[in-house]
Amino acid sequence: MKLRLLIIVLVLFVAAGFITSAAESACAAGENITLDYFIQHPNYTLTFWYSDNGSTAEFTTKWNQVAWNKYKKTCYYQDGFQNFFYYLFKNDKFLETKTGWAVPDSEWTDYPVIQGSNVVFKNASPGTSWSNEYLTRDAWGSINREFNSFTYEGIENIEIQGHPLEAAKLSWTRTTIAQQVSPQAEWESISQSSKGEDWYIRGLGLVKRNFLNKEGNITSGFTLKSIWDSSRNRTVPIDEWLPVSIIINGEEQGKGISAGLYNDSLLVLVRATFQKLGRSFTWDQKTKILTVETPDGSITMVEGNNHSKNTSDGSIQVFPAPAKIINGKLMVPVEFIQEVLGVNYRWDKAGRVVELF
Repeated sequence: MKLRLLIIVLVLFVAAGFITSAAESACAAGENITLDYFIQHPNYTLTFWYSDNGSTAEFTTKWNQVAWNKYKKTCYYQDGFQNFFYYLFKNDKFLETKTGWAVPDSEWTDYPVIQGSNVVFKNASPGTSWSNEYLTRDAWGSINREFNSFTYEGIENIEIQGHPLEAAKLSWTRTTIAQQVSPQAEWESISQSSKGEDWYIRGLGLVKRNFLNKEGNITSGFTLKSIWDSSRNRTVPIDEWLPVSIIINGEEQGKGISAGLYNDSLLVLVRATFQKLGRSFTWDQKTKILTVETPDGSITMVEGNNHSKNTSDGSIQVFPAPAKIINGKLMVPVEFIQEVLGVNYRWDKAGRVVELF
């Protein structure tokens, strides 16, 4: 029963944020946070370790897009207990519209927002704060008044699985006040407050959370343990999310922006790389075909394929990795850039630096 109450409390507090990411500890000014930090990749199942006063538990999270502008996130616990969150994408913001939980072959409840709105994620610059006041009603008819506040602190380096990763930090507070208790309620609503810190990474969503007491000390929290990719049927190494520096003709373009790893192969961002090298390309969003004009003819590559095709003579060039859309941006293997643009590259795997020249 104690564990069940602990999980229920965790469910209520997790609703304050997102379950859809250290050489330096200072926030990087000017690093805006965008919505792609919050959405967990639909192929990924994330596993977390939750720790509270020496007790540990494991849970996983999964995201599903239930409509073009609606998402559902579900947390699964080892004993079969679940909690879920519904989000609506509207006007460049994510609104949490409903939360809830379910016990296997037993009770369940949900908490839809019945008045006001709960904006949990938005595009923001460092130091931006926003707050919400709204009402929720549970399955028994009890009504709670909720107060949430968020502040985007900036980009920090945090440690996940022994690796430093760049993540966007949000601090938050949450207060729940029992507004109206239904006579049919199985237990009385409890007024409570909490606060904490979250870290998000593009394509992964929330990777770490600390719960804080009134003095600002950490009381409990959870951290990303592993990433399962259903499309590849294997665990994804955290190396794929380590920042990669890209240097083009002697000028550094920035970490984690224009290059990354996929299945231990180096991918580079098409748009930024082509623009920097002064070359043009076309991208057909409908067919997912990238086309590059070269002196030897038009070279095409389809997103998801690991080969290109010369439309003039039909020749095929195979690469060690496919073209991929990662965090909403098209990336191709560096060997494709070398082939179609005639550039050379050097890859310093230990230093995580790729140079095009």
